[in-house]
Amino acid sequence: MTFADTHPDAFQALLSHGLITDAQHDAALAHPEAPALPPIPGPAHALAWMRLKNLITEEEVDAAVERLEDASPAVAAFTEAEDIAYDADDLLDLGTTGITHEAVVALFNEGLIDTETRDLALSAAPLTGAPAALGPTLGWLVTDGLLDTEPFEALRARIAAEPAFATAADHRRILDEAQAIVAADEQETADMLKEFARSQQASWRNFGMIVVAVVIVIGWYLFGH
Repeated sequence: MTFADTHPDAFQALLSHGLITDAQHDAALAHPEAPALPPIPGPAHALAWMRLKNLITEEEVDAAVERLEDASPAVAAFTEAEDIAYDADDLLDLGTTGITHEAVVALFNEGLIDTETRDLALSAAPLTGAPAALGPTLGWLVTDGLLDTEPFEALRARIAAEPAFATAADHRRILDEAQAIVAADEQETADMLKEFARSQQASWRNFGMIVVAVVIVIGWYLFGH
């Protein structure tokens, strides 16, 4: 069974959407690393991998999207193709931090996530990227809502109670790194909410001043003559 047989849709979808050429499609299938790829969740993952392997450039993707947008009559698949390109950008950024399929599988093999969380993460994580970073990947699972806070806290408690041996130290390091990411995300959210509240208060103060000014003007007009 060939690579094309086991990955029938991902690269073909890019071709069908007009994001890659026939030559780029063939180059992706012929790439020496292609046979070792895990199952590809979707075209955005395939496009991110192609960009990572320099099989297509960001400029070429942008040009393809522009051609679809400028087509007359407009190509119906333009919006979907644009979304694929944007999602591929996000996957590339994630991959540079070591959040990859390899990291997700490693977390599962270490017993730090369950099968359901693993499968959700594999559908969202890049195929490949920087060396696998388990702590950042676990933190990303929480901040992106793929792993709820409650099971994450239960995991922290379980790891804290593990007997002191080599793997326990590794697990604690992973959890500490993940917790730092979660805490930073929570702080960022809190800061944003505070800023929003301040802006709302300022808006209400300004509104109140306007109302007072209007009342004064109306009062002067009605009674000041």
